[in-house]
Amino acid sequence: MNRWKLVPALLLAGMLTACAKVNVPPADPALTDTLSSMDETQADAATEPVSDTENGSETTAITTTTNVSTTTTTSTTADDDAETETETEKPSTEAWADAYARIIRMRDHKSEHVAAYYALIRLDPDKVPELVILDDMYMELYTFADGEAELLLEDAYKSNAADEQNVCYQPIVGKFASYFSTMGGGDGYTIFVYDKLDTLHVTRYTFNNIEDEGGEMPYNPIWDSADEFGVQNNGYHDVTLSDDWIHIGAEFEDIHDLGDPGPETLMSQWESILDGSEESED
Repeated sequence: MNRWKLVPALLLAGMLTACAKVNVPPADPALTDTLSSMDETQADAATEPVSDTENGSETTAITTTTNVSTTTTTSTTADDDAETETETEKPSTEAWADAYARIIRMRDHKSEHVAAYYALIRLDPDKVPELVILDDMYMELYTFADGEAELLLEDAYKSNAADEQNVCYQPIVGKFASYFSTMGGGDGYTIFVYDKLDTLHVTRYTFNNIEDEGGEMPYNPIWDSADEFGVQNNGYHDVTLSDDWIHIGAEFEDIHDLGDPGPETLMSQWESILDGSEESED
């Protein structure tokens, strides 16, 4: 064949091939119906909630999970309640007990432990104690105010502070007595009367035996009030206090060896003192 005639023939054959349909097997009617039914079911499941009757097993799984979660929550709540009850039952430490415990601990570390004691006393009517430290020849009196311990008074003696009547007080009425003795300058008591437990609201009364009648110094009218204050002049170097005064010494029932008692111990000791003082008031 002439090649020029062959080219149109080939072009015509290619055009017929491009226009022919793709050879796809005919669809199975049964399979088509099944696929349509599955599509409709999935569409309904996406748009409608699953009922208990249609999917019981799934509902049961969700319910079980919910029950477990609820049980866990209840258990946690019970634990929280138990912790709350424990915290409520545990007594809180009073601030004064913490402050006094630190002072006692510090004095204990510095002390040589020669007649070394501490005592809680009730110097005024409130329910917070005062602290007395007796360590060898030295005495310190503390009160608790504005959230901290404050030094009210300190003194020194020729003998141990706990001996004889060196340190005395009258409970609740704010009276505190400290003995002094000098070489040739007399001896007696300085009595501190506290209207408030601070270093400003206090009045000092000094009963020196050489200022009494027959003494070497001019008479001091303060001795006219000796009976009122319970001071007795028995002669040279022999001034004593009446039974209205409580001596804070080794025989004092509420005195304790200097050490590290801890706040809880101090609170327990103070509760016992308060119980006793309230009974005596009745």
